[in-house]
Amino acid sequence: MSAQIVVPSDRPFLNLNEAAALVGLKPPTLRRAIRRGQLIYARPGRAYLVRPSDVTTWLEEELRLGGVKVATKNNSVAAKTRDRK
Repeated sequence: MSAQIVVPSDRPFLNLNEAAALVGLKPPTLRRAIRRGQLIYARPGRAYLVRPSDVTTWLEEELRLGGVKVATKNNSVAAKTRDRK
């Protein structure tokens, strides 16, 4: 059974905190994906902005490749990305 991620249609871009909350990860996980060139972003000023669809596409690919390990324990979510070089 796969979980559906609901993407807000009225927001073309999300900051990293909003995007991380959308997919149940922490902002540093998304920053690592940006640094590795795995996630498309815009940076008008100091904030990183990402499209919700790009975040969900990246996460689905990472899950498919086994790069993000998501484990639930006591209603908390932990994630770890694999290092792709």
